[in-house]
Amino acid sequence: MAYGFVTTIDRAGADIRILITETDLTPGDEAEITTMPSWGTVLRQTCVLTGGTGTTVDPSLTTSAGGTGIAVVVTNDVASSVVDNATPPVPWQGGTGSLFHQSNVDAGISTCTTVYLIQAGV
Repeated sequence: MAYGFVTTIDRAGADIRILITETDLTPGDEAEITTMPSWGTVLRQTCVLTGGTGTTVDPSLTTSAGGTGIAVVVTNDVASSVVDNATPPVPWQGGTGSLFHQSNVDAGISTCTTVYLIQAGV
């Protein structure tokens, strides 16, 4: 099978909840999250390895595909099977309407669930 992801976006005013479910995840796979604001604040990043042969994830969120440098919005510090980054909130600006998520699983083929809580334009 090939890498796949499903993104569910819930909105309540400026608050946005993004749920990403990834299957057949391998190192380097990337999910594009569309219809995003061009600036805002990431309030929380939660990434959980839910199955497969991988042992850790090390998630990142960027404003461009394969983003590095100034395109990085949120990056995790320590790889783990469960990542939960809630403080401090991280503002970003300069998006193009898409954000790009990488779970950065360490090896193998895995499944993963990620949630981002974002506030638009803050």
